[in-house]
Amino acid sequence: MEQSISKIRELVFKNKTIVSTIDHPYTSLPIHLFDAHINLFKKYNSNVLILNWDVSIPGERTYRYDLITDTGLVGKSPDMFHYKEEIPYCLQSFNATPLKLLPKYINNALKIIQNKYNISTKDISELQNRINKILNLVKNSYSPQPWEHTRNLLINFYSFFDHEYLSKFIEQQYSHYWLSPIMEELGSATILWSSYPF
Repeated sequence: MEQSISKIRELVFKNKTIVSTIDHPYTSLPIHLFDAHINLFKKYNSNVLILNWDVSIPGERTYRYDLITDTGLVGKSPDMFHYKEEIPYCLQSFNATPLKLLPKYINNALKIIQNKYNISTKDISELQNRINKILNLVKNSYSPQPWEHTRNLLINFYSFFDHEYLSKFIEQQYSHYWLSPIMEELGSATILWSSYPF
């Protein structure tokens, strides 16, 4: 056991106490990450390495957030999928096409909501402004690499919510599982094998 711990520390930098793999390549920001990152920051600060679990395989039912932009307004249209199913994230590139389609979907949804619930044009305009701010954050986070897109999302959202300490924390302590020091040492065969149970 002691040898294993020693090997892990050797592979993930000398000053790391713990390695965390709580993060998946989400296209939106799951709220549970916020709590998890705060806890990791408070307990370990610079002694933790957060690895994005980019070897998992997206699926419409089990990983809905990974496939579809999470607005609460968009259904299961394949046009809105950022990733293909049944292929590990590390072998894919983030498909940004849904980000171009999203404004049209949102505008249509807002029209339906306005007509159905008789909401004022002023309130709809305010909703549209809020949605556009979030959408711009997502667009500014774009990276073809799934893990980088998630990291950029986290950095931008934490800054947006005035949590600069968390933004800096992710910027400095966040990496990918696929090309992490651990996997570079163990080899890609282990990674692909380990992805399939998920």
